Amino acid sequence: MSETPHRPLRPSQSETRKSWLSNLHLSLRFRRGFPLLLGAFGFLLLGVYQNCSESIPMAKKVSASSELPGLSGPAFPFELKVDHVAYMTCIGLPQNFDRGTFFTFKVGAYNSNSGVTLSSQWVSEANQKRMSEIEAINSLEAEQLSQGATVQFAVRNKANLVYDYVHMTDGNNLTDSVPIVWGPLSNYSLAQSLVRLNVLAGEHLNRWQGVPFEAAVHFNSLSASNEAEVRTHANDRTGYLSLTFSSLKTSLAEAARSPAEFVDTSSDSSLKGVFGSGLGLSFQAPEGSIGSSASRVMSSVSEFNLLSKPAKATGHGWICPTANQFKIVPRALWQAAGCADPASDLSPRSPQAAAALIAAENILGPNGSQWFIDTNNHCVIQNYDQAGTCYPNSGLIQWNQALACGGNTGVQCAHWLSICTGT
Repeated sequence: MSETPHRPLRPSQSETRKSWLSNLHLSLRFRRGFPLLLGAFGFLLLGVYQNCSESIPMAKKVSASSELPGLSGPAFPFELKVDHVAYMTCIGLPQNFDRGTFFTFKVGAYNSNSGVTLSSQWVSEANQKRMSEIEAINSLEAEQLSQGATVQFAVRNKANLVYDYVHMTDGNNLTDSVPIVWGPLSNYSLAQSLVRLNVLAGEHLNRWQGVPFEAAVHFNSLSASNEAEVRTHANDRTGYLSLTFSSLKTSLAEAARSPAEFVDTSSDSSLKGVFGSGLGLSFQAPEGSIGSSASRVMSSVSEFNLLSKPAKATGHGWICPTANQFKIVPRALWQAAGCADPASDLSPRSPQAAAALIAAENILGPNGSQWFIDTNNHCVIQNYDQAGTCYPNSGLIQWNQALACGGNTGVQCAHWLSICTGT
């Protein structure tokens, strides 16, 4: 039986590189009579373009697949990227609030270049070993680095990213443990999708069996006195909104996978963190607010690779437009809040409002489902008030952010939703 020609996996790189590799795959498709010649050319091409991303200097190789002499141990195979992060200030809700309607922090991958992909270094190693598609899938299933790796989302403190995730208590109200996003990524069907995406297009996987790559944490049932503390934990000086992978060798389900599980990292600060990425947030008062208003919207996002300690900035850009700041309004109070009638035409009237609608629908769902989204007046209006309310205490709400609220004013400040997007 003749050997099936090797089809190189494609690292996610620039469009130019994708074009080169696309032509290579087309050549492989139509020239199966020359597998050895093309295999040699593919090996040379991938050597020239090999990505310089970090790999782990394994003391002992853990790959179950065959290895060529002289190759270093396997790189960590997965990379994560999100392109939306949202912050909702609603707090003081009862324990039975609707978690599909309300959240505190939410992240998601909604664009084609975000989600889960195979790391460039792992793909390069797979190509050097001339893995077939089935061999690459089997390797992801068998290697210790990838075994059982489930994507986690949590607010983690910088001091100890492995174990120290934020799970605040307020009386009997305990916030979320670490939510599971997807996984395990080493399961055959998910591994197969990741391998095929990298072979065919070098793309990210951001939807699996109809489920988008997104996750949220909920501190909404804490008392209002905890609101500022919640922001402190996600501030870029204290902690990160962290996308990590479940530990392989630690019994605690919320623990994050780290290089220390596989190698001695005591003398290498570049490997003293965890696998994954983190978002550090900054906050400010809503646009047009007076100085006494709380810092209830995000003002900036910084993204970090959490592998080293301290974490290194990835260089990925983020923007937090004022058009993406929305008052959170109960349906019965839309008029008092200065919003449009939810039953009216809510079509955006400017390019900025149109872009804000796309971001808001990615986070909240289609306009008119759980929320009516009025981007022209910076409002998101609850469709069903029985889902809970951001304003559990009776009393007046100050919808005009240019006027004083909170403190000794006797008037509640409005709650806000803010959304930042990757560039």
